[in-house]
Amino acid sequence: MKLISCHIDAFGKFKNVDFKFDKDLFVLCEKNGFGKTTLAEFIKAMFYSLPASSKRANYKSERDLYKPFDYEGKFGGRLTFSCKKGTFIVVRQFGSTPTLDRFYLFDAKTNLISNEFSSNLGEELFGVGKETFENSTFFGQQNLVSGINDDIRASLSTGILSGDDVDNYENAQTIIQKKIKEIKSEVKALKIEETNDDYERLRAKEEVLKIKLERVEAEAKQIMQTQQNISKSKNSINEKEAVAYINRNIALESVIDADMERVFQKEQHRKELLTDIKIQKQDYDFLRKNENIKKGHNANNALFAFLVLAIIGGVCLICGGVLQINLLFIIASVLTLISLIGLIICIFMARSCAEDLKEYAEIMKKYKLNAKSLKSEMEKFDKIVNDIKYIDEEIVRLNTSIEKNSIEAKNIKNQFKMIFGCEIKNYYSENNTRSRELSSLEKRNVELLTDKKHFVEELENLHDKLFELSDNIASKNEKLAEYQKKLEILTKTTTFLEHSRDAISNRYIEPVSSRFNKYYKRFLDDGDEIIIDSNLGLRFGERYSEVDYLSAGLYDLVYICKRFALIDLLFKKEKPAIILDDPFANFDDDKLEVAKNLLNELKDDYQIILFTCQKARA
Repeated sequence: MKLISCHIDAFGKFKNVDFKFDKDLFVLCEKNGFGKTTLAEFIKAMFYSLPASSKRANYKSERDLYKPFDYEGKFGGRLTFSCKKGTFIVVRQFGSTPTLDRFYLFDAKTNLISNEFSSNLGEELFGVGKETFENSTFFGQQNLVSGINDDIRASLSTGILSGDDVDNYENAQTIIQKKIKEIKSEVKALKIEETNDDYERLRAKEEVLKIKLERVEAEAKQIMQTQQNISKSKNSINEKEAVAYINRNIALESVIDADMERVFQKEQHRKELLTDIKIQKQDYDFLRKNENIKKGHNANNALFAFLVLAIIGGVCLICGGVLQINLLFIIASVLTLISLIGLIICIFMARSCAEDLKEYAEIMKKYKLNAKSLKSEMEKFDKIVNDIKYIDEEIVRLNTSIEKNSIEAKNIKNQFKMIFGCEIKNYYSENNTRSRELSSLEKRNVELLTDKKHFVEELENLHDKLFELSDNIASKNEKLAEYQKKLEILTKTTTFLEHSRDAISNRYIEPVSSRFNKYYKRFLDDGDEIIIDSNLGLRFGERYSEVDYLSAGLYDLVYICKRFALIDLLFKKEKPAIILDDPFANFDDDKLEVAKNLLNELKDDYQIILFTCQKARA
């Protein structure tokens, strides 16, 4: 299998980006933060999709981690690859949950939809699950440690067992499974569940019939009671008294309707009067109640008068002084002094009323009034206000009368209903329908008696069928217990064979160790021996110490060699592209040179995709 190209619509930091993998050893050397790990995860997601979002607050799944920040529904892309079955384009669009994901597969030559693989593309193409893919061919950055799972164990065991081992195991399992299948067929032939279902259906039908019978009996009883009540009510009605109540109610409702019409007319008249008012109420109140307006006008008039007196006094004062007329001089002095005092007083009064006079002038300007027209408008306003007051009193009186009469009408209706058992408006129709209702009830009663007879007969038949089914179920349960005992023995036998096969499967340790040492000795011919156990665990040295105690470079080295060994043994259906996300970061120069040579050799068998941030490691 080879990767050809990919287009990323939106995945992590990438948006609308294309990559071409046009070499058997494709190297992408970019600085930190470019998105090399994101590209590696995108390739894996195209084969194995993305897991659901995590509900844990302190953990983010790959779906959470690589969903774009400005996600608007465009999350995913396409990948073109070739394999033994042809060249294909896989398209995946990821939603907020896996159920909203979309998967498409196209034949790259025809551009038509292909059914060669399903959305489980990775498992069908490589023959291994996502976890196995991650633990082998997908060298994630700083995540080289890989263990074992059922998928890896099964894949490694297949092909290692000898032909006789496989045949004997398969034959034994085939015989047992055939016998299990026969017994299960016998169990299925018993049709216990169907018989139980039939029994439960009949029981349910019995319960339904009982409920229907109870309802029929209850309805018949209710009809009898209703017939008695109707007959009793017909005999107890006093026709003259009912008519008297109805006439009183009609009279009251006529008075109420008339009063409501008058209220409507009064309100309309009130609205018409309000439209005739030119001066707004707040301006009217200001003009009517503000004494400062009059006082200000008087002060201005007096100011003019005192100013004239002051001028005359000044002239006389000058004349008395020039002509040396003492009496004129004294009189002029007194007149001038009085005028000055008057002027001062008037000025103070005018200033205190200035704001009100200003507002007065604005009001006059606002309504385009003079003193004469203002007086006319004020008188008109007073008249309209008095008229509205009278109208409001009339409306209150009418509403009081309406309320009083409404209460009385309501009491009459309640008394009528209490005495005669129906609304006033329905009296005549109710009285006429009582006879028809009695006839209808009698007809319904006959129908109910027929239904009751039918239900009783059905219940008797059901009781017989239930008794027969109960015996049948007991007999089948005895046979089922016998079959279950046989199945238990066969299942234990199968388990024993599987344990035996697991013991034989431990023989995959040798080929894994052989492949591992093939790569390990390329790097360290004289290093500590590495031991691989049946769980693919790694230990070294005479005491079989954990590899966790190795240096960072050696630690990465042993796990890289283990992954190469697994790739050689796991992938039998299709050789994968090996994705290396900068796994040689902790290698020294010598080991890095060996790694480069090894990749150049492996590219003949596998496509190599290497991501790194250092040119020295490219």
